[in-house]
Amino acid sequence: GADGTDVAEIQAQISIDKMINLLKSVGQTASIARLDFKALQAIFRLNARVKLKIGELEIHWDARFVRADAGIDPQTRTVGIIVAVDDPYEKIRIGDRPPLVRNMFCEVELSGRPLFRKIIIPRSALHDGRVYTLDPHNRLVSKKISTDFTLADFHIVKEGLSEGERLIVSDLVPAIDGMLLAPVADDELSEHLLLQASGTETM
Repeated sequence: GADGTDVAEIQAQISIDKMINLLKSVGQTASIARLDFKALQAIFRLNARVKLKIGELEIHWDARFVRADAGIDPQTRTVGIIVAVDDPYEKIRIGDRPPLVRNMFCEVELSGRPLFRKIIIPRSALHDGRVYTLDPHNRLVSKKISTDFTLADFHIVKEGLSEGERLIVSDLVPAIDGMLLAPVADDELSEHLLLQASGTETM
């Protein structure tokens, strides 16, 4: 809701799992239950954005992280956070861009600092801790990997997979090491994952 025309404050509930992933993204391993919520902004270097959907219309406002509640809701397993939008009445266009006003239901997106040189794989490519890759002769090689954490439709790989390896993203039944395959690049999936990982596609 808005306390005036200069600043609108929006409250949102963020799942504990997503908060833990934000912690991991900046190398924090402390339990979220013991986290000093006053230090969230410094720890995460959080960026925020408020999004409103009205039919086919989608409007965004840049926001800033203000504070988090000092505890966790045990029933919903969420953390309450507050973000603020400065000058919510700025750039109003009738019928195209409404002001951000009290009791308007919006979505809040939080992002931490960027992660560089990480290998991401689609969720569907991981099978009980293993992935299928192709060797230089287009033969299947099964590999055991470990992941750091999961966001949206992808896993971030911790170890077991190297840059440049070719990953099999479709289901193989049966999947037998050494079997010869005729690979076809899935450019659409690659683009989708890159957009999600870069934060330019909604997760």
